[in-house]
Amino acid sequence: MIHNNHNVRIAGPRACECCGDLLQSHIDSWKGHSHFFCSKPACKVAARIVPGGRYVEPNTIPCAADGCGNYIPEGVYGKGTRFFVCSLVCRQNRYYSLRGAEVVFKCESCGKQGTGVRNDGKGLRKYCSRICAGKARYEKNLAKSGRHRPLLDLYLETAVVDRYRGGSIRTHTYAVTTFLEFADKTGIDSLEEVNPLTISNFAKWGREAGSPNLLAGVCHIKMFFDWQLGTGMRKAANPVVSSIHRVRQPHREPRPYSEKELVYIWSLLDLRGNSRLRAAAAIAEESGMRRGELANIRLGDLDLDHQEVFVRLPNKRNRERTARFGEKAKSLISTWLKDRNSNCGHDHLFHNSQNNPYSGLTMHLEFVKVLCKSWLGKQQHEEGMDAWSVHRMRHTMASRLSKGGADYATIMGAGGWTTFTAMVGYAKVDTEDARRGYEEAMTRYEASTKLSSEPLCLTLEEYLARVDTE
Repeated sequence: MIHNNHNVRIAGPRACECCGDLLQSHIDSWKGHSHFFCSKPACKVAARIVPGGRYVEPNTIPCAADGCGNYIPEGVYGKGTRFFVCSLVCRQNRYYSLRGAEVVFKCESCGKQGTGVRNDGKGLRKYCSRICAGKARYEKNLAKSGRHRPLLDLYLETAVVDRYRGGSIRTHTYAVTTFLEFADKTGIDSLEEVNPLTISNFAKWGREAGSPNLLAGVCHIKMFFDWQLGTGMRKAANPVVSSIHRVRQPHREPRPYSEKELVYIWSLLDLRGNSRLRAAAAIAEESGMRRGELANIRLGDLDLDHQEVFVRLPNKRNRERTARFGEKAKSLISTWLKDRNSNCGHDHLFHNSQNNPYSGLTMHLEFVKVLCKSWLGKQQHEEGMDAWSVHRMRHTMASRLSKGGADYATIMGAGGWTTFTAMVGYAKVDTEDARRGYEEAMTRYEASTKLSSEPLCLTLEEYLARVDTE
């Protein structure tokens, strides 16, 4: 059977998938239309129960190709099919009409030339890659600082790069840039004019603009003014007053995946995933490593014999540690190592389909594409999860250790937490365990109270009376 570049199969002789008899005519097939049955009653029944299929009755669904008034043929189609066509010709016509003509464009971020598609109503591509699109969004955000942009650039170059990493840089930069945008729009020429009332007005400005939680990032603004004080650029005190401006953040309970959810996740990974994703999910479930730490694993960091992995720098807390995993992760890592391309040109444990090292973001997106119903805002599966987070596997690991009786020092060491407060935000205490522990503690207390109420010293008469009764 011949395939072309558009998941289309050229017409040819076919046999009924139920009885095996050759069909009388040549039939076109394409992605979403590849199951064929004859007209025998038993075969028609079999066609209606094809796994992952949808049986379409005759004269029920019109062809989606422009200018075609036919109905699609009776038969089995993919369960997730959104657009139905009546023939191979209509499918190709619809493909090219939606795709549009490719034209040359210049990336607005890096300046390189590429080819893109001009779709109706969507215009031409502006960027050659997601990386360039991200850089453009970042630059657009910095431009909001207006007249304070030179000071912001100096701050980012001299202070932020040494203190923050990864996503924390974006969070910090966004908070500071938003404040500088407010200062620019309200006519503040010099930041020396900023006082505590200005910070309060900034929060009010955010509420009026539909962003009521701007002060949630007030710690970033405070650091920005601390930097100005430390470098001598500011003479007045820091305008951020913690007792006034710091917002108490709501405390969220730990969010581990339940055992039922984990069974469902692994069923989806077995059905739609690959050995790379299964290995990454197993390590995350049993070791609690963050997605950036997973992407940063090197082959030399793994010790399958002792079931350990070295968590190298950089990471969120900038601390090296050793994470441990179980038999499931060991087995799935071994399977992935057999599939891993040894000629990929690097020593990262995980690489993508282009043999490039995984990043935390690409890992997350691939998980979402496999596990979730929608991907990048588009429906792709009828069955799947509503949302996915590798970080919830970290909650799962901590909660399992807590339920298994591990002490707090063990849990903190396993997850790399440096404070008790941080750790308890991940380890969920089971409701039944909490109730049982409460009842046992109260029983012990009542027993100790009862014993303490008895006299410690007995007279000779009391002792002899107790012996006689016993």
